[in-house]
Amino acid sequence: CEDEISSINMAVGAAHMGVRVATATSGPGFALMVEGIGFASITEAPGPVLVLYQRGGPSTGMPTRQEQGDLQFALHPAQGDFPHIVTAPGDLRETYQDIFSAFNWADRYQMPIIVLSDKKLASVYTTIDKLELKYDKIDRGERFTGSEWTAVDAKGPNDSANGHNGNGKPGDVKEYLRYALTKDGISPRSRPGIAGGRFWVTSDEHDPDGHITEGVEMRMAMMHKRMGKLALVQKAIPQDQQYALHGPADAELTVVAWGSTKGTILDAIRVLEAQGKQINFLQCRLMKPFPAEAVGNILRKAKRIVSMEENYSGQLASLVTEHTGVLIKDRINKYDGRPFSEDEVVRALTNAYAGGKAEAVVTHVR
Repeated sequence: CEDEISSINMAVGAAHMGVRVATATSGPGFALMVEGIGFASITEAPGPVLVLYQRGGPSTGMPTRQEQGDLQFALHPAQGDFPHIVTAPGDLRETYQDIFSAFNWADRYQMPIIVLSDKKLASVYTTIDKLELKYDKIDRGERFTGSEWTAVDAKGPNDSANGHNGNGKPGDVKEYLRYALTKDGISPRSRPGIAGGRFWVTSDEHDPDGHITEGVEMRMAMMHKRMGKLALVQKAIPQDQQYALHGPADAELTVVAWGSTKGTILDAIRVLEAQGKQINFLQCRLMKPFPAEAVGNILRKAKRIVSMEENYSGQLASLVTEHTGVLIKDRINKYDGRPFSEDEVVRALTNAYAGGKAEAVVTHVR
């Protein structure tokens, strides 16, 4: 494609054609893709899967350097409220699993999926003895087969369409409704070429037929249909793909972090454990929908909490507070374009363990 706008729109179109599709970009390119992501969501396309490689911003910023600065952007990429999934694997093994799962989630829940990566994960060398998928079943979701006919009155009182969609003669009592108001919000999807599966697609609000509407009741029904799928996602995604608590539950210090900081933090904790320090690490992996109840329960039992992120503002710490009410005051942030080193994490956590003030970490380059 000649640019990111073309890339996202071709990906959305391919998803509507029934194929599994992915695209990738970094922050500046992602800024050009946001309208296409909103289009994918309101039309309930089965995807695309979008891998966002974070780098130092804003604008072109530090295009060859490391940062975790796009979390809040990925959570709120376009105007309005719409469903999408955001996941942030911490290493290459998790990346392999999460991208595989992302295609299943896109097909099953008919929404775009954003996988957050960064320069470190993209360029790191890792030896993996055996690359396996813990969750390896392919799930294409609910698909129209020619038998999912829906009563016309299921369109609701605010349906603005008077005709039918070509699936039978005028006056027939049933037809295929791409956006049927089902109990779980998931309506079987069709694709071009399936007999009886023709439907309308529009970037405007629409009725179950796909026709444009601005009716109050239909708007409410469609918003509940789309947004309600996030609750299904929350229940279906396995716990270990949502979060993980590494270390003893009764530790003296709890570290909250995400993404590629995982390996460095775990290595540093092992060093500190050898010194007799009790530290655990809460790794947040599913960012939307956020596992608020489980994360909140862990943090409310913590004796002291610090966050570690490679961005200026502590974007995960703010997300945790938003969803759980737990305020993380001590934030160890790094935003000089270089990832945390093990020595830097050891020093920062040693200071925090002793009750010292959390401070930004800077790489000392000679």
